[in-house]
Amino acid sequence: MARNTIALEEALHKTKAAKYARAKRRRRNRRIVDASGGPIYAKDCRRKAIQRIANEATQQEAAVEARQLRAVIKRLNTWRRIYLNIRN
Repeated sequence: MARNTIALEEALHKTKAAKYARAKRRRRNRRIVDASGGPIYAKDCRRKAIQRIANEATQQEAAVEARQLRAVIKRLNTWRRIYLNIRN
């Protein structure tokens, strides 16, 4: 009888541990981090990561356009100087 009781207690303990571990795994996706503006959820972090990628792409495109514009302005200024020297 004592052996059965001990075995049942161990089984109960394993079951409780398994339930706790399962609940802990499920809570991982719902982690909350306290921040100054309120809690930050995992979905907010995912959205921020996607937005960061989009912002980086936009910045890179703007940098390319600025480089091209500087090159055009440099050519125009060169031709303007040449034209003014020829004209005088």
